[in-house]
Amino acid sequence: MKNIILLIVLLFSVTIANAQKEKSDSDTTKIKLGDKTIIIVDKNDKTEDTISVKEEIKDEEITIKQNEKKTKAKKYYNSRNYSRWAGLYLGINQFGDIRDGGELTANFKNWEINPWKSRIWNINFMEINLSIVKKHILLTTGFGLEYKNFSFKNNIDLVEENGQVNPVVNNSLKYKKDKLHVSYFQMPILLEFNTSSRARKGFYLAAGFVGGLKMYSKLYQKYDLDDNTIKKRTKSDFNLNPYQLYGTLRIGINRLTLYGNFDLMPLFKEGESTLGDNLMVVSAGVKLIGF
Repeated sequence: MKNIILLIVLLFSVTIANAQKEKSDSDTTKIKLGDKTIIIVDKNDKTEDTISVKEEIKDEEITIKQNEKKTKAKKYYNSRNYSRWAGLYLGINQFGDIRDGGELTANFKNWEINPWKSRIWNINFMEINLSIVKKHILLTTGFGLEYKNFSFKNNIDLVEENGQVNPVVNNSLKYKKDKLHVSYFQMPILLEFNTSSRARKGFYLAAGFVGGLKMYSKLYQKYDLDDNTIKKRTKSDFNLNPYQLYGTLRIGINRLTLYGNFDLMPLFKEGESTLGDNLMVVSAGVKLIGF
């Protein structure tokens, strides 16, 4: 009987030894007992692996949150929120005398215009901002188009004689509309100051210069003749200055922007218009839509 028990213990020891040899690299142990196989998983390793995975997941969550914060910070300082130039603007024009501090004298009587009918439209389609001090101070440039008209009060024709353009009163016709239309391609250089780093909060002030290149000009007149309404369009350069330069001041809060412009160059070429070569344009308006 002792020999039989000894033989069983010996066989069981050999079986255990063989089973240990079959231990895989995946931290599991297989024991074969006859036709059956017992698989033992190392719990300590599994626990460590589980902890490791959880730690990695936590690290990933922290990284994602940090990236989200950075993304929010980038949006916080996104230059698109600061579209002080880009947008659609509407304003009114008035003539002034460069040499006489802006006020028109009696010599300019025929050049008088109705400011409420003399409108200016600006479509500023591109804006580039350079942040100097975290959106509190910015340098702005871009591109835009300007369409302005001057509605004459005194029923005049613009007559070109001897290389000059003169406003001559037309006594034979009564104009319903008598407007000079001019358009420009523009580029600004503005220095902007913001009281808040958030675009929709605080007050801002921008000042600088806008340069332009004239694209086209025409005189539009409308009148009645023999019970018919006549519309006349005369395309000409009218000796207008091909270049434009004016100073601008813009103030606003949130989406509201008001502006004022004053010419630094005369509207007409120097010496090519009777008195008109001293005419300057002063305008003011508001932004309707921001881009």
